[in-house]
Amino acid sequence: MKIDFPILKEPIYAHGRNGYFSATAINILALPDDIRLENWTSKDAIGIGRVVLPADRNVIRDLANHLNRIADKLP
Repeated sequence: MKIDFPILKEPIYAHGRNGYFSATAINILALPDDIRLENWTSKDAIGIGRVVLPADRNVIRDLANHLNRIADKLP
């Protein structure tokens, strides 16, 4: 599942093996053993920036709850 970032005045930069790149979306992959969050670049390619989480119900629920608390504080 790809989630596009909103267009902002200042681009969001992520750091990869070859330096910084403009991040335009996040791709979420649900695999049997883990969950992967990957940055997408301005060229619609998957960037090097990746977070790998265990496919554990409690970890995913904790992450979702924390993100919901952050979202509640945003304007």
